[in-house]
Amino acid sequence: MAFIVTGIAIGGMALSAYGAYKSNQAGKAQAAEAARQGFYSMSEAIRQEELQKLEADRIQEQAVTQAAAVRRQAMGMRGALAAAQASSGVVIGEGSAQAAMDMIDTLSAADTLAALYAGADKAVATRQNAEMVGEAGHNSFLSGLETANTIRDAANAQLIGSLGQLAVNFGMRMYSPSSAPSNAPTGGSGLTTGSTYGTLTPGSGGFGLKIKG
Repeated sequence: MAFIVTGIAIGGMALSAYGAYKSNQAGKAQAAEAARQGFYSMSEAIRQEELQKLEADRIQEQAVTQAAAVRRQAMGMRGALAAAQASSGVVIGEGSAQAAMDMIDTLSAADTLAALYAGADKAVATRQNAEMVGEAGHNSFLSGLETANTIRDAANAQLIGSLGQLAVNFGMRMYSPSSAPSNAPTGGSGLTTGSTYGTLTPGSGGFGLKIKG
């Protein structure tokens, strides 16, 4: 009967150990998922950062193109004005004719600078936002790794604790007094020899024994 009880106990401990192992594996899987999510966030952030940097380059190139268009338009206006002045007999480069040319140059220069500065400001803002996105992705990746390590360490600690407790329980069950054979001595060192023939009593000499009938 004792062997049956011990076998049942060992089987229960084996099931508990298997449950602790499965729980550890589930914790590791959760840790791996946290790390994967962090890596995905970083990868997506890197992609968005690169796209926004390309957008910043495009904005700056568009500003340069717009400024060049303003300058070409100004040159066309200057040519048309010079032709009109020449056909009307006005001396080009003097008086009101030159003032008109100067006005065209001033306005076109202002429009050119406005286009360049606006494009540059927008491009800088876009690049700064791209860097922020990239930094956020990097932080998300580090956070995912930290979470994964925390979950993994907790799972391992739980597994070690569970197995240690099972070992303690097994040792206590195997070596507890209740598991000793039923016919083993239960304690006491006295010797009783009382019978129909008499009992042993200390002798008067201190070490001898004599039978008392």
